[in-house]
Amino acid sequence: MIFTEIKLVEDEVDRCKIVYDVITFLPGWFLPNEAKFYSEEAKDAIVFAAYLETTPIGFIAIKRKRSQVAEIIAMGVICGYQHLGMGKGLMEAALTYARNENITLVEVKTADYSDPDERYITTRQFYEKNGFIALDTIDDYWDDGTPVLIMVKYLNSVVELSTVIDEQAQISLA
Repeated sequence: MIFTEIKLVEDEVDRCKIVYDVITFLPGWFLPNEAKFYSEEAKDAIVFAAYLETTPIGFIAIKRKRSQVAEIIAMGVICGYQHLGMGKGLMEAALTYARNENITLVEVKTADYSDPDERYITTRQFYEKNGFIALDTIDDYWDDGTPVLIMVKYLNSVVELSTVIDEQAQISLA
């Protein structure tokens, strides 16, 4: 692997800066205003960064949504460093964190299967290889009108999963 380490970013300012900087090096994956949006989201998120020596070149940001549910709010690896195992390492760090926090379900949003862009085909395949399954599609979710695909990964047993589904159903009914 080309990167030297993946580590938890504890400082709020560093989290925000890393997310902003990496996203700005990913033209086409994010809309222009999203670097600022996701860097603000990183203030309250758990962020792991992949470093090339001391330079962050990738990140994953995960945020708890419910007692047993978390969302990967954003993830990115700077072009030129993709497909070298960094994304897999970042995903493993985030999922290990989630398991240690007794999180049962992790979700992520990406462009729907109807989007023919090769970048998103690769992104969806990456999530599928990491055990995520397609749950639902929401039309016109993002500002550019791209349908969003919600993918989920169950981290624990089916018995525990029923608790998460019950919790989500009760919230929906409220």
